[in-house]
Amino acid sequence: MRSSLISKTSASRIVLSGCFGAALLLLASSAQAATLVAPAFFGQPNTTYQEWDGFSTTTGPNPATNVNNPYGTPNWFDTTAATDGAFVIGTPPAAHIYSFSGVLNLEVDVPTPTLGPGAMTTIVLQAEALGDPLSQSLFGVSYAGLVGGPLQPTHITEVNEGAASGGFGGGDFYYLVEWDNVPAASSYAITYSPGDVSSSQLSARVDTSTAVPEPGSLLLAGLGGLALAAVQYRRNRRQVTKR
Repeated sequence: MRSSLISKTSASRIVLSGCFGAALLLLASSAQAATLVAPAFFGQPNTTYQEWDGFSTTTGPNPATNVNNPYGTPNWFDTTAATDGAFVIGTPPAAHIYSFSGVLNLEVDVPTPTLGPGAMTTIVLQAEALGDPLSQSLFGVSYAGLVGGPLQPTHITEVNEGAASGGFGGGDFYYLVEWDNVPAASSYAITYSPGDVSSSQLSARVDTSTAVPEPGSLLLAGLGGLALAAVQYRRNRRQVTKR
């Protein structure tokens, strides 16, 4: 008898979950992505641009809706889609990604130029989420050879644009996230997450700008390195003298 009751309860929960998901699908399918803005360096040499007005799959590859990147093919995907219950809302490729039962862990892979030793890259991520906001502590950038990453952002701007459109519960959150002076690499993995359930990913844009510092900047950096070496040398001399 108890086994039968448990089975009926479980079946009811499955039906309710299915109805809930279907309702979200109908309500959120009319949500439209916000217009994401171009940074000041947009279109200049050694820059890239890729924007997703929506997505096709949870696992990727998700080709960018608009892109200008001669260095390779960017991609956006949910790294934990196999286990977090993520599904597509709306019609691909303009759909967005949602999970009411698990936490999305999102990644954007962007190829970029390296330009040789000393080159640095500025990375600007824009993202829009419906429902629950993204976690500001979970934005990061990784690249080949990075030790102790991912790198935390230099600046984060979060704007709550009010209630989510299309009848979707929660808010409509826009993020502008910037990483300055990142060592140049052939590609970057930009990661972010709501850190909680009930967050729908509506759109994303990434712009990068890679440049070699001016000779004056390199000279200052070199002088700074020499100064640190001199300080360390003096400390070592003092320790030897004390012995």
